[in-house]
Order: sequence, then C-alpha cells, then structure tokens
Amino acid sequence: MTKIKASLTEVKQELFRRGELSWLLYAHQRPIYNKIREVLASDATDDNSYVIDCARQYGKSFTMFVIAVEECLRHPFQTVVYVGPLKSQVVEIVTEKTFRTVFEYCPPNLIPKLDGSALVFPN
Repeated sequence: MTKIKASLTEVKQELFRRGELSWLLYAHQRPIYNKIREVLASDATDDNSYVIDCARQYGKSFTMFVIAVEECLRHPFQTVVYVGPLKSQVVEIVTEKTFRTVFEYCPPNLIPKLDGSALVFPN
C-alpha cells in the first residue's frame, strides 16, 4: 500500500479545491449542514425548504456561509444569494470573522474578492 505524505494544511487546501468544507463545522452544526445538503440535492418539489429552529450563537450563519462557499467552489458561475435582516449584517458576516475563519486555509488562487457587498470567486 502506497502512503501519501501531506501536511494538514495541504489536506485542507485540497478539500477547498474539491469544495468540501464540512470539516470547518462543529459537531452540533453537522445535522443542520446534512439536512440542508439533503434538501439541496432533492428533486422533490415538496422538499424544497427547511426551517432551522435553534438558539442564538449556534452557528446558523456560519453553517449557511460554508454551504454557500461550497456551492461557489463546486459550480463555476454559481450565484448564491445570502439574505439577512440588514445588508450591513450580511456584509459583516461575509467580510469579517466568518470570512477569515472559512478562508484561513484556502489556497490563495481560490479566495474570492469583495466587490461591493458581493464575493466574486475566481472560477
């Protein structure tokens, strides 16, 4: 059996290239992630929405941002609309701590650029 040696950073960068970012989530966020992924993959017309009912600071915005980034990395020219109560709140989510946390290990050539309130991915 051939062993491949790679650093943890190299593994994380490869996962970014593949658009697989669920490793960024805490264990309690994974059921939300899995259900949303299930809904997104479903062709059923009655299975097209999902309500998240959990406490503040649970990581809902972070989980949704991870899914949005995955979609943009996996599908060139993908448009994902990220909605919040105020535009300033959305900009805060996608440009401050959440952005830094998600893209900490991202290969430099995949990091999106901020264009107004939009993130534009290189692909």
